[in-house]
Amino acid sequence: MCPADSRFGSDTQSWLDLLEDSDRWLRERSGWASLQPERERASDLVSMSRVALTPDDAPELCHTFARGLAHLVRQQAEHFPHNIFCDLDFLCASLLQQARASDEACADLERSFGLLEELNAAFGRHSTIRFRYLHDFLYGWDWARWVARDPDSRRLLGPFSTPFLENLLERGQELQQLIARQDARYHRLEAGHFRNPFGFVREPKEECLLHGTLARRGMIPLEAWRAETQPEWNRPYGETRATVARELGLERTR
Repeated sequence: MCPADSRFGSDTQSWLDLLEDSDRWLRERSGWASLQPERERASDLVSMSRVALTPDDAPELCHTFARGLAHLVRQQAEHFPHNIFCDLDFLCASLLQQARASDEACADLERSFGLLEELNAAFGRHSTIRFRYLHDFLYGWDWARWVARDPDSRRLLGPFSTPFLENLLERGQELQQLIARQDARYHRLEAGHFRNPFGFVREPKEECLLHGTLARRGMIPLEAWRAETQPEWNRPYGETRATVARELGLERTR
């Protein structure tokens, strides 16, 4: 049983135990690394909840958050079993901040978790898109590219805001249509293969080298291991990543 948090009322034990059960499950798995330099494992779910939740949050919101997070990490593992880095600190804080600003906080939070689960299914290993990692999503590359296309209307929308998540779902549908038509860039994959539309190698060893280097150099749009970090979109993160990949000798041979 997880030790109770004295900041909260007596109703906390059930959701803390739910998260502790998920933490035990995660400790038995790989794919829970942190991209934070000098750190190996990402924050556990109980620790993240103690930071993200406050005594002012209604018990119903705490339970909704715990259920959603516990289900999300298992669903991520199902759809992205080869994912390596999984810092969720900022994601948790962001979802709760959005929910608190809503007149229907629990419903808003459930909707956010639902969108995340739809995205996992749309882009993961059981889909025709079949990306290998969550890294571009969790650490802000997808979001920074999206904001840069229309900064006037998007720069105040965060990496896990509803408009951005809905846009990604639309993009997923577009990609699936391209794949169905056997597009030159987005075509059907052979069984057991993962999609890599980038010009650099993204096998696990190379993925760790590249993104670990970028993290140490401060070249990541979203330092997702910080609950209160400020995401940045207005630097050429995509170009920088490609440049560093070339520097490290990770260019793909066609």
